[in-house]
Amino acid sequence: MTHHAQGARLLADGNEILAAVLDAINNAHTSIDWHVIVFHPDEIGMEIARALAAAAQRGVSVRLSFNRHQSVYGSIIGPYPPATRDAYLRNEAERWQLFHKAGVIFLDSQFRWRFPPAPQHDPHGWTQWRRDMLRNMHMPLNHYDHRKLLIIDGVTAFVGTGNIGKQYLYHHPVDNDADMQVQSQSDEQEPWDKWLDVMVCLEGGSVVEALTLDFERHWWFLGGEPRTIAQSNSLGTIPVAPLFQTPAQPDNRDRLLRSMEQATTSIHVMCPYITSEAFLTTLARAAQRGVDVDIIYPDKHNDEPVTVQIFRTYIHSLQQAGVSIYACNRRMIHTKMTIVDDRDVFVGSYNLNNRSARHDFELSVVLELPQAHIVMARYRHISDLLPPQRTQQRSLWLRLIQPYT
Repeated sequence: MTHHAQGARLLADGNEILAAVLDAINNAHTSIDWHVIVFHPDEIGMEIARALAAAAQRGVSVRLSFNRHQSVYGSIIGPYPPATRDAYLRNEAERWQLFHKAGVIFLDSQFRWRFPPAPQHDPHGWTQWRRDMLRNMHMPLNHYDHRKLLIIDGVTAFVGTGNIGKQYLYHHPVDNDADMQVQSQSDEQEPWDKWLDVMVCLEGGSVVEALTLDFERHWWFLGGEPRTIAQSNSLGTIPVAPLFQTPAQPDNRDRLLRSMEQATTSIHVMCPYITSEAFLTTLARAAQRGVDVDIIYPDKHNDEPVTVQIFRTYIHSLQQAGVSIYACNRRMIHTKMTIVDDRDVFVGSYNLNNRSARHDFELSVVLELPQAHIVMARYRHISDLLPPQRTQQRSLWLRLIQPYT
C-alpha cells in the first residue's frame, strides 16, 4: 500500500546518519521508539545510550528493542573475540544503569516465545497477524527481527540499514578512496573500521503513521504495552510504499521480485549478502531480455565470507547473461539498495539472501529518491568491474547452508 510523506532525504553514510540521529534524539519532545537488531555498547553505542537516557530524564518516553545476545556476544557463525566481548559486558552494565535510572524501556527482540494474549479490541487485525506468525515460525530462534526503525515524536521516521555501533555510525567522514583498514589505523580519534550504510529520513504524512503501527505491533508481539496511534492530519505529497516482511508475509520479497521482472531499462543492485536463487535467476533473466543490470557487493571486507563464497559460484552465469558485477575491496558496504528503471528506489534492511526471503522480519521503503543515484554511482566508483570469471562449483557444505544464509 502506498502512503505519503511530507519530506524524504537520504543519509548517505554513518557520518550523516549519526549527526541526524543525535540531533533528532536531542530535540525529541514526546517519544523515541527505536528497533535495531544490534546495539553495541561500544564508544558510539554508549554515546547514543547517554543521549537516550538524557531524553528520558527530560520526560521523553523512550522505548528500545534489540537483540541483546547478538549485540554483546555476536552470532553463532561470528562470535566476538573475548576481548571485545569482555569490553561490551563492562559497558553493558553501565548502559543498564543509565537506562534503569532514566526510565528507558527495553525489550529483547530475540525472545519471541512470549506471545501476548489477544486484545479484546483489535482494530488493526493483530490477532490474525499473531496467528500467522505462530503458524510460520517453526523455529523461533531462527527468525531474527532484522528491521532498523527509529521514530521520533510520531512525526519523523528513519528507515534503512544502519544498526547502533561504531562500524555503522561515526563522527569523522570516511575516505572512500582509502582502504578501510588503512584509514582506521591512521585515525587517532576513531581508530576502527567504518562501514557504508544508508538511512532514509521521512517527515510527516501517513507513511510515518504506518511505520508507527508496525513498531507498536512488534512491541506488542514482544510482550510490551502498545500505545494508541494518533491518526495523521498531514497527507504529504511524496509517495512512499513501506514493505513489511515477516515469515508469514513476504511483502518485500514479492514486491521487489515483481519490480525486477517488470523492469524495462535498468536494475542497479547494491547488497552485501546475495544468496537467494530466486533473485539471482530474476536478475539474469532481466539482463537476457536487454535490461541493464549491475550488482555492487563487498568482497574483501565482507563480514560474512560464506555468503561471498556462495555468491561467487553464481558470478560466471550472471556475467554470461549480461550482468555487470562490481566488487568493492576498499570498504564494507552494508547498504541494501536497489534502483529499478531509474525510478523506484528500494532501501531498507532487506538483503537478497535466503534469511531475508524466508526467515527474518524486515522493513524497507520504496520511493523516488534522486540522491540514491548519486550514492550508487559513488559506490560503483570505489568498486572494481570484474572481468569474466570461470565457473565455480558450490561444495556440498555451501549447498547445505545456503537456505539459511
